[in-house]
Amino acid sequence: FQQLMQLNKMMFEKFAGTIEEGKRDGSIRADLDSKLGAYAGVYLSIGFLNIVSEKGEKIKEYHHVEMEDFIRYGLDLISSAFRGK
Repeated sequence: FQQLMQLNKMMFEKFAGTIEEGKRDGSIRADLDSKLGAYAGVYLSIGFLNIVSEKGEKIKEYHHVEMEDFIRYGLDLISSAFRGK
């Protein structure tokens, strides 16, 4: 469990570092908190993909949208919160 928690910590640190790099090169918003952005980005993506996984083809049936288009749109929406100007 401790090894898993250490890997989890390293993953978020790496993601936060990547956000910092993006802030420096302008590809990520400069006002973004890197640590909180890493957590939020991962959790939002996981939550979105969990719902998509649970709902499956019902998304197409209920919302009349192709699954691939919906996933692409949703992940683009999440990532747009990070984009620099």
